[in-house]
Amino acid sequence: MRVHFGGSSRESLKVSRAMLDAAVKDATTETASQLCTELFSCAEVLDESIALRRAITDPSRDSAAKVGLVTELFGKSLSAQGLEIISSLASLRWSSSADLVPVVEQLAIEAQGSAANMVGEHRTGRGKRFFIY
Repeated sequence: MRVHFGGSSRESLKVSRAMLDAAVKDATTETASQLCTELFSCAEVLDESIALRRAITDPSRDSAAKVGLVTELFGKSLSAQGLEIISSLASLRWSSSADLVPVVEQLAIEAQGSAANMVGEHRTGRGKRFFIY
């Protein structure tokens, strides 16, 4: 399935991918895989609550309030990296609140892809990295 995002969501996806790349750059395979699991869990929660998605993506709400909401909801269940990514997503602009879930799912897939790349690098001794886009 291919998802087409509006301008703001497309830019937010680019920014969030850069955040994910920074988070997994020096991570272990286990850490990247754990991040994947956390992001999929967040996506599931966000997918189940339209009100929560709207609260997090509402451009009229203060960014600090949105980050506070995310921290309150996910702070005890996510790693520091996972919470940082989800909090950062709350502070970005979105064309539609519905765009948030597929972006979080895409980041989860890319985190697991990074974990798989790390395993491949260890097995082959090569430094090649392949990304899922």
